[in-house]
Formats: sequence, structure tokens, C-alpha cells
Amino acid sequence: MDSLYIKNERENSTCDVKLIKMDFADSEIRLGGAIFDLMKLCEYTCIYIQVIANLCTNKNGEIIVRNLPKGKYKFVEKKAPRGYKISGKSEWTFKVDSNLKNDNRQIGIIEIEAYNHKAKACLYPDDYNFICYKKC
Repeated sequence: MDSLYIKNERENSTCDVKLIKMDFADSEIRLGGAIFDLMKLCEYTCIYIQVIANLCTNKNGEIIVRNLPKGKYKFVEKKAPRGYKISGKSEWTFKVDSNLKNDNRQIGIIEIEAYNHKAKACLYPDDYNFICYKKC
């Protein structure tokens, strides 16, 4: 799913968002250490501006941002976790809107699933004979 859409009845309502980072081959493996920026679309310029920089997934592979006001947002992956590479898709968009009927001010949580492929281990022949991870 490329975009997630949530509507909200009250103009001043907010929504939480949770990004979950997982291994592409095994979604049971959660990936800590991925770095993201959260961006918001400016209604007047139609350009995304940075809201929060350098959000890092925790050991459960999660980033949780609380109380986002209505608007269009996106997470941009800046760095994959150690041993992984950014896999094709590096941006996830979502929208908090004002039409979902809910008695509470808080309307819930948006969940975004993001995946990384493992980086290939490459052996470099040199004097030290070490194995390092390279984005092959």
C-alpha cells in the first residue's frame, strides 16, 4: 500500500502514526536503527518541509509520532539499518484529514509497514582479509 488515508471530523483533531520497519524476507524480524525524516506538505507552496529530522527506529523496529494535526505527510528513509540496504521505495506518504466521525479528539493511529532487503556480504581481498557489508 503506497498511501494511508485517515479522515477526521474535528478541525483541531490529531492522529498518531507508527512506522514499523521489517526485514523484506521475514516480516517477523523487526529492524532497529533505520533513520527517517518526517516531512509535511505545505499547502501554499506544494513543497514538503521537514517536521522532524533523524527519527530512529527502536529495537522493535518502530517509530511513533504523536498528535499529528491534519495534513499530508511522508516518512523519508535516510539510512537503512546495519546489514541492510534501502530497498527501492524510500518514501511512505499518509494523510490525516478532517472527515472521520469520532467522539474523541484523538482518532487513533496510522500504521505504516516499511521493508528493507539484507545487504550482500562481500569479501574484499586485501592485507586484512575482513568481511564488510556493502550495498551491492
